[in-house]
Amino acid sequence: MASSLKVNRVVPSTGTNIGIGTASGEIRLASTSKLTWDGDTNTYINHPSADTITARTAGSERLRITSDGKVGISEDDPQAQLHINSGANSAIMFGNTTNGYKIRANVTGSNDYGLLIEDEDGVDLYRAVSSTGTSNANTHTFFGTGGEEIVRFNSSSTELLRISGPVNSSSQQEFGIGIAVNDAHTHPAAKITFKEYDASDSRGSLLFYTRGANSDSAPTERLHIDENGYIAISHNQQTPSHRLHVTDNSATNATVVFDNPHTSATLSGNTASNGFSHALVLENSNVTVGNLASLGFQCRTSTAYCNAAITAKSTNANGSADLIFWTENANTIGEKLRITSAGYIKTPSQPVFMAYRTSNYNITTTATAMVYDEEEIDVGGNYNPSNGRFTAPVDGLYEFGYASIASNTATVYRYDLRISGSIPYGGMRQELRLDQSNNSTQYGTNGEFCLYINMTAGQYAQVYVHADTNVNGAYGDTQYGYTYFRGRLVG
Repeated sequence: MASSLKVNRVVPSTGTNIGIGTASGEIRLASTSKLTWDGDTNTYINHPSADTITARTAGSERLRITSDGKVGISEDDPQAQLHINSGANSAIMFGNTTNGYKIRANVTGSNDYGLLIEDEDGVDLYRAVSSTGTSNANTHTFFGTGGEEIVRFNSSSTELLRISGPVNSSSQQEFGIGIAVNDAHTHPAAKITFKEYDASDSRGSLLFYTRGANSDSAPTERLHIDENGYIAISHNQQTPSHRLHVTDNSATNATVVFDNPHTSATLSGNTASNGFSHALVLENSNVTVGNLASLGFQCRTSTAYCNAAITAKSTNANGSADLIFWTENANTIGEKLRITSAGYIKTPSQPVFMAYRTSNYNITTTATAMVYDEEEIDVGGNYNPSNGRFTAPVDGLYEFGYASIASNTATVYRYDLRISGSIPYGGMRQELRLDQSNNSTQYGTNGEFCLYINMTAGQYAQVYVHADTNVNGAYGDTQYGYTYFRGRLVG
């Protein structure tokens, strides 16, 4: 029988071992010898050099143990205590083929795709790539179901962490980071998510959630930054329609509070945003004189927006500005009050009128409505020169004055104001009395009666006249304004 093992002599050892060629119990082979198997000569263990052992299968080296104790698997020059080199398949597996995990280095002679942790089917769970990596250099990546990337740690200073959602083109996706203080809870206490614009559009919004109740309940959206940079702060998930949109349905708390607890008791000098500790500054950075910085108010109804505004308007380039108040009427906004830079108050829409009688008129002993037929001023258009009536546009306190001059008929001339045809103040007649009873040769002295009265919108004020005896041709003239009716809203 052929054999590659030649024995010169067998010497009993001092113990239970058998010594071949020596009594020390060792098996010594020639330095170039192999330990192989009959019929499979390309599979063997050999001794290629001093202090080194290798193992080969199918004629290729699979294992090497070097003189310094390093072990190479498919590597003839191991650089670590365990060095595996099988290209993209350099891996260690834990568990069995049904339920197991692999650590694999996806590295070839020309590519470096990183170190991966995979399941038994080769689906990626985690990957780390060095700074010299061929793809996604200097990153750490975690993968979710189906091997889709979900988290990546980068070395870039502009993107240290990237979170990616599941790829699903059929529905709008929302994904992000959950923060929990109790691992047993189903829901996180807070979270930050990204919500796609729609299923086919990768734009989206950044959403912030917190939980208001001490329970295992889903957190509520509190802050919403959309794809255009518009921001909503709310508790009802209001989609922002402005650069900053804040809503709060609470009946007891202010929606927004600006607080700067400085100790100044007055303003002086230049009070620009960098010259005084304002709690809030509204600025128009356009340098054109006459531009506005505006604070708007908007009340929604079922059919329209009802608006108002307060604006500051530069009046020159030397640090002067007017403060203007605006309100909207029938969807048309207009200036209603202005405080000038010098401190004057102007109310361009405040109701005021001045009307005159420009022709002679007859007076009887029965009170008759006076008609002042020419109006010189009528802000708001509330006086009617055809019937002599001023109609109150709003509830409020009004001032009225009416004046006349006695004719040269010897009698007593009486003028009084009535509200919607009735004497005001419970019947207390507000009478301008001109006594000309002792003089019929010349006109009497003229005078005015002034009064203040509260009116409701829609009521009208009108002057009535009568005399103790009939008068023909009481004085009215286009050249002299002796006979007039005036009024204004004062509060």
